[in-house]
Amino acid sequence: ERRRYDDPASEDQEDDLDDAGFGESLRGGGAVCFGRKAVLEFLKETDLSFVVRAHEAHGEGVLLSKGAKVMTVFSTSKDHGQGDEAMAGCLLVDEDRIEIITRSVRYPPKYVFPRNSKKVQQMSEETRRRWLCLGLITHDLAYEDAEDDDYQDDDDVEGENIQL
Repeated sequence: ERRRYDDPASEDQEDDLDDAGFGESLRGGGAVCFGRKAVLEFLKETDLSFVVRAHEAHGEGVLLSKGAKVMTVFSTSKDHGQGDEAMAGCLLVDEDRIEIITRSVRYPPKYVFPRNSKKVQQMSEETRRRWLCLGLITHDLAYEDAEDDDYQDDDDVEGENIQL
């Protein structure tokens, strides 16, 4: 059965969901919400790790729910009822991690590196060129004369890592 406009259930809705973990969405109009049970069953059946969804406005651009198994990405910073400070968000999937990219202090960026950081120096030339074209590597003159030890490695940056 194909459903449209499905939303993660709020914590308050979890107790009112059916045995499969679904219920009526607060959006109304036949929209459905899904809870933890539905998410875990879907991930098990499909052998996936996460659900990534879009088009539901969130002020920080990204919202994690259902134990960080569901990621909602809103890719425009237009208001959409979220206020003047609303942000856009996106995800960067890089081998064994998912990076949340937004201006929110809640999700500090980790995959944008100075061109001569330890992480970048370990990359192949081809990967370095590709990352530079994508804007994932920055070039800052302030870093040119610094020692490698002055750079923060990916593991040194505070914030939650989401392991795939």
